[in-house]
Amino acid sequence: IGVGGSLRRRVRRRVKPFHQGCLEGHEVKFVTGEDRVYYQLARAAGVPFVDARTLDVSPGILRKVPSVMARSRRCVPLVFNHRRIVLVVDDPFLASVMEAPVILRELGIEEYMPVEFALAAPAPLADCIERWY
Repeated sequence: IGVGGSLRRRVRRRVKPFHQGCLEGHEVKFVTGEDRVYYQLARAAGVPFVDARTLDVSPGILRKVPSVMARSRRCVPLVFNHRRIVLVVDDPFLASVMEAPVILRELGIEEYMPVEFALAAPAPLADCIERWY
């Protein structure tokens, strides 16, 4: 295996991906076939899958993302603090293309912070956006 393989294993053991730290212990239940497809897309894209039907986001966090941005980008904030922003989106390609500086500029944030993404099926996420915005 050599030194490179050993180093990769040690790093993998120490570094928890976002989805393991945030969603650990939650059983994924597929309500529809669409959920199953988006779960697989999330795994392929390397982002966590979130069931939007079970999202419970505080009003304070929701206020930090303008309605226009939530509707145009089809996103809902999941985490929004001084260390990072996590947005739930329904397009895995959009999540990989979006750049943090563009998102931060749209949010009116001048200093850099990490922007991460989670994936949800489109219909439940649209229901959340409609209900909250």
